[in-house]
Amino acid sequence: MIETKIEKKDGYINVTCKVDKEYIKNLMEETTKEVQTSANIKGFRKGSAPIGMVKKIYGEHIKYSTLDKIIKNAFDKVVEENKIQPIRTPEIEGIDNIKDNEDLSFNLKIEVMPEIEEMPELEEIEAKEVVFNYDIDALVEKEIELIRESRAKIENVNEKPKEKDYVVVEYKIKDKDGKEIETNNNVFMINPKLKNYFLTKEFIGSEIGKKKEVKISVPDDYYREDIKGKDVILEFTIKEVRRIILPEIEEIIKEKFNSIDEFKKALKEKIEKGIEKQSKLETALNIYKEIASKSKFFISNTIILNQAQQDLTRKVNTLISSGKGIEEYLKENNLTQEGFIEEAKKEALENIKTYLIVEKLAEKFNIELTEEEKKNYLESIYDMEILNRENVKNYYESNKKAKDDIYNELRLLKLAELVISKAKINGKDKRELMKKEDK
Repeated sequence: MIETKIEKKDGYINVTCKVDKEYIKNLMEETTKEVQTSANIKGFRKGSAPIGMVKKIYGEHIKYSTLDKIIKNAFDKVVEENKIQPIRTPEIEGIDNIKDNEDLSFNLKIEVMPEIEEMPELEEIEAKEVVFNYDIDALVEKEIELIRESRAKIENVNEKPKEKDYVVVEYKIKDKDGKEIETNNNVFMINPKLKNYFLTKEFIGSEIGKKKEVKISVPDDYYREDIKGKDVILEFTIKEVRRIILPEIEEIIKEKFNSIDEFKKALKEKIEKGIEKQSKLETALNIYKEIASKSKFFISNTIILNQAQQDLTRKVNTLISSGKGIEEYLKENNLTQEGFIEEAKKEALENIKTYLIVEKLAEKFNIELTEEEKKNYLESIYDMEILNRENVKNYYESNKKAKDDIYNELRLLKLAELVISKAKINGKDKRELMKKEDK
């Protein structure tokens, strides 16, 4: 027989296995017979060679095959008896091979799915309700600008460049003594939020086709090693100016709304519904964090590191797409690279805990969606798209993953409403919805 003793530690199940020699003997005989039936030995028909000869020729193979069976049986026994969910093949320690007429001992190290070992009741939890401070008129105007920008066109203009213009420039960069560093043609966007604004701002107000020379100081944190932190000379000629032309909102909405006031009213309703939804989800998140602080978890470091790696990749890609480098992010947040990684590991652990809590509560309270609920929620999403309802509907109807994400959001909302009703809501967690620079 196989005896197993388990110890749970750091997200792993450590198993001490003891196998008595009689069990090994019986399993060896079983394996030997299996090998005999398929053995091709000269002078005998397949499967008819004597057992003794099979043992002599295939002895080591029989031992290793038997050992594999023992390890598998021990692993299956632990999984079944303890209802664990392994996530990869176990590590095996303290074993080389079977020795004749001896008991066998070895250890298994099994990494398992993370789980919650102890969790308080919802009624014991106190948390604050998330309340957003916002200027609805500012949010409406912001949304209008986004709508106009989404329908913008870029046209060539015969005017001096200004902020937000794209410019085609022929230029040279020289050191302070006039030695040429670079000659090039390129397209630049003149944008104060971009790292190269120290350079592109010099294009503002310049005449098309007229050569111009200016002295500029390159910031110390600029990405180019050859010029950062130096004074250089920029010689340039504007070849083209391309301007973003935004359509008037009245032109965009005229087919669906009778007036701008009617449109703003609909937009205001859409925004406020979104804020209400966000408030519920964020309040529930406060509750989950309080639950996590009072719970006991079983999570391996490997799981945390894998999640952190995925989160880091997403964060770096987001930084790159926003035009911000990692060095700039580290500087803004007063982080070293090591601190950046540790922050990601900490966030990963918090995300894993939140996920486990959400799934545990959803299972406990049987949070499931009916087909009618799914249909009604999708319709509400479509209705919120006051200008593009049919396009949005077609998108979700043809994109299963996007639709599943919407269903998951509804599931989270159902759970949020339930946990908010059961937990003790104690005070307000006030937050600003818009940063000053976004207004």
